[in-house]
Amino acid sequence: MAALTSTLFNPIKQIQCPLLSQRQRFWMRTTLHPPFSQAEYLLLELLSREHEKTNFCAEFPAFTLLSAPAMADLTIESKIPGTAEGTVKYASMDFWLETDNGDTIDLADSDEVYDYLIDKVGEKVRFDGASVTYSNGHTYFEQAATLPALKVSLNTNDEGVTHIFLNEEPIFTVTDYYRAHVVKEYTTSDNKISVIQLLTGGTGFPAMHMLLVSHHHGQPLLTPTFGTCSDMIETKVEGGKIVMEVPGKADETWTWDNATYRLVKQQS
Repeated sequence: MAALTSTLFNPIKQIQCPLLSQRQRFWMRTTLHPPFSQAEYLLLELLSREHEKTNFCAEFPAFTLLSAPAMADLTIESKIPGTAEGTVKYASMDFWLETDNGDTIDLADSDEVYDYLIDKVGEKVRFDGASVTYSNGHTYFEQAATLPALKVSLNTNDEGVTHIFLNEEPIFTVTDYYRAHVVKEYTTSDNKISVIQLLTGGTGFPAMHMLLVSHHHGQPLLTPTFGTCSDMIETKVEGGKIVMEVPGKADETWTWDNATYRLVKQQS
């Protein structure tokens, strides 16, 4: 172990190298184990995270091996929906749950959910998700609710410009409306659909509507405006689609199909 430490932290032999990704960590613990001890895992984890600050890491043969395509060869053998409950534990770049009866449940994690899981270490949690078994025989519980909620917010200035934010980041701008707000939101396992009402400030044509479809990964989508200019709208889920009914001289019904990503006006 002393030789490994002196090699890793030799200040004369530092070179640029990529940050360890979750894919590389998964490959290390499923392919290289047991050649790496827990202490060695922790050293590599330290280097990978320190690289975010320094843009450098120490020369070490394992970083060359980490580009091997072993992960690409893995396939999912089974995925069984279920629930996992226990206390979150973390060591050697692994997360797992320790149940009340002493059993352990390995947790699947990614770069995106690392911060969420690390904040839960030592806490008792309950996750919905699925037990996923890979072709190398390893089984992990893939939690469905580890990502933080998608937060949509709107702000309209005195010039009638509405800025739409997703998790505090600006994503769209809409002009020529007095005020805007979210009427209803629907959250699925893949995305969030927000029904936005745009107010004109007048009485003859008080409002129009649009949908914002946001994701944890990928670009958000903002639909064109729709409606009868009425500020009254009824929304519901029917047949797996979001149905929006807007009254007017000629009532309109619009549906959002989340499977095809289509906003459709129903024919009367």
